[in-house]
Amino acid sequence: MPTDPHLDVSEAVRIQILATEHWSLLATRSITYGAIYSRATIFLTVVSATVVALALVARATRFGDGFTAFALLVLPVALFVGVIDAALAGVVGGLVAKVVGAGSELSVLIGAAMTSVVVALLVHADRRMIARGRGRLEPRFARSARAGQQEPSSPSADVPQSVRAQILATEHWSLLAARDVTYRAVFTRASIFLTVVSATVVALALVARATRFGDGFTAFALLVLPVALFVGVATYIRLIEARIDDFWLLSGMNRLRHAYLEIAPGLEPYFVTGHHDDEQGLYETYGPGTGSRFYRLIGETSTLVAVINAALAGVVVGLVANAAGTGSELSLFIGAVVTTVLVVSLVNTSRRLIERGRRLLEPRFARQVETARRHG
Repeated sequence: MPTDPHLDVSEAVRIQILATEHWSLLATRSITYGAIYSRATIFLTVVSATVVALALVARATRFGDGFTAFALLVLPVALFVGVIDAALAGVVGGLVAKVVGAGSELSVLIGAAMTSVVVALLVHADRRMIARGRGRLEPRFARSARAGQQEPSSPSADVPQSVRAQILATEHWSLLAARDVTYRAVFTRASIFLTVVSATVVALALVARATRFGDGFTAFALLVLPVALFVGVATYIRLIEARIDDFWLLSGMNRLRHAYLEIAPGLEPYFVTGHHDDEQGLYETYGPGTGSRFYRLIGETSTLVAVINAALAGVVVGLVANAAGTGSELSLFIGAVVTTVLVVSLVNTSRRLIERGRRLLEPRFARQVETARRHG
């Protein structure tokens, strides 16, 4: 065999092999994300059914011994399946404490402490396992190792235009696939959150009917609503990250279109999307009428999730205020104020975080820079 494996392989064949492997990795990543969200959906379906079942049993038994026995039967099963393991473990611990005679207040305290401990343990274990997995991959092309190497003065001098176009097209499809994964993650996470909220509302309605909005209802609500709020906050954070990711992906595709037009300038009249990576170019790619930030912000899924989170937080604060003896009217007013303040705060936070994420990407082919070059 020849000493140099590139001597008998054309550039086109090498590019095709790399492109095939690239698509293979992208397909594998799509499968991985699909499996992640499918498992999460399965778990939250189990939890939702469990909450509804507990509400029905609470109605039938008036939160008696039968309810406790049923809860200790189904909750460990959900915990085994689980993602929201800490909250479930806390509930199980609190119920066990109550069974052995700890009393309601001490049982709640034990459950809260157990939830906090399990959260800390799971986060620490997650960080260690991920770090261990990353440590097994030894870098072959680290940035520091390439810092001292000289790049060729003109990469287009020894690379055919067809090969350059193939490389750009492969990267373009890579960004499209990554954007598809991002959007599916957004809608899946939002669907999971709304499923949890829907199940929570149904369960609260059943418990309210059984307890006539008594102390049992308040205790049940303060148990399930914080869990739904936690899922909502995590979803909100992921949606903000997804919007920033989408901006970066579209910026990358606009840069690739700019490279296409450097190869074939005559194709510009046929492009309906932008080929500059500045803000105006990005809005051209998003489509007509997307330049209005206010309407885009109001219509975003992250805004919807933020409003629901604010409502959940307002209900929790109102219930706590009512339990503390402030009275129904004042508790309702406090909850409404908390909801309003959080809506404004979360929407403003969303806007600021997205703008900050966008500023991290410095435009390379801005429209004004290109115009200055032409007239310079």
